[in-house]
Amino acid sequence: MPKLPYIFFRPGTSIAAPYPALLRTYKVQQECLDYEGELVFQTGPRPLKDISVEEAEKNIVGFTVGCDFSPRPGEVLGKMNYIFSKAFDNFTPAGPVLVHPSVVGIRPELDLTTKWNGKIVQSDNSRNMIFSVAEILSSMSTGASISCSRILKTNRIQ
Repeated sequence: MPKLPYIFFRPGTSIAAPYPALLRTYKVQQECLDYEGELVFQTGPRPLKDISVEEAEKNIVGFTVGCDFSPRPGEVLGKMNYIFSKAFDNFTPAGPVLVHPSVVGIRPELDLTTKWNGKIVQSDNSRNMIFSVAEILSSMSTGASISCSRILKTNRIQ
């Protein structure tokens, strides 16, 4: 088990509206485009830096779902660069509903299911996360100001 969460940077410009009619892909993405359903959390408007887990819990304003599209290594892309692969504009559909922690809890136990053409391709529950959302947010804030929505995987133990 890792001591700290693995963090993949995804800029705010990559967040997109839910249910896009068309997801624009570039040549470097088309060889092996992957997807994962994810739990998404949003923080309030105040930038957060070097916060504790307890402070992180107080700054989570809601949860929703999203889809993490990522090109994977191949002939075109070569070795994977996770910053580049997740940074494309409008590449992360999220929403449409933001649910307050008072409804689902600060440590929600939510079923997450990803379907592709009607077939279930991923299914898990957020209770299986290795790190809590607050632990991830606290870790993300180390040495950098964090604000607005952040994406995270359900990072369960396999």
